[in-house]
Amino acid sequence: MYKQNLRYKKIKDFVETLNEREMNYLYRKLKTNIIEKEVEQLSLNFLETVEHL
Repeated sequence: MYKQNLRYKKIKDFVETLNEREMNYLYRKLKTNIIEKEVEQLSLNFLETVEHL
C-alpha cells in the first residue's frame, strides 16, 4: 500500500510541475494511444469474426 501511495504522489508531483503545453501534449498522446488500442482490439475481434464466417 505504501509503494502505491508513493507512486501516486510521484505522479501527482510530476503532473503539477507540467506547464499547459506539456499537459496538452500528454493528454493528446494518451487519448491517441487509448483510441489506437481500442481500434486494435476491435480489429482483432473483427478478424476473428470474419475467420469464423
